[in-house]
Amino acid sequence: MTENNQNNELGQHLGAYEAVKPEEPIGKIKYASAEEQTEADLIKDELNTYVHEQVANWLIGTSDVEADWDTYLKELETLGLSDWLAIQQAGWSK
Repeated sequence: MTENNQNNELGQHLGAYEAVKPEEPIGKIKYASAEEQTEADLIKDELNTYVHEQVANWLIGTSDVEADWDTYLKELETLGLSDWLAIQQAGWSK
């Protein structure tokens, strides 16, 4: 495939995406109050930080996925995973 053909194909896909792209980021809860959104954002930031750190540790070998998996799941709960999911579900169920 030539570079011109690749650019044309990419342009077609981009056009298809633009036609259905949501106006607001998907990460925002459509029907949440400002307080709920703030709480969800704070929890999500903590979860993302922890997940990225753990994945990095697993990839570079400073931690073992198999040995640390249960601890990883417990820490996600400690950081508020269930709370975040409940806020998300409540927002989308309205």
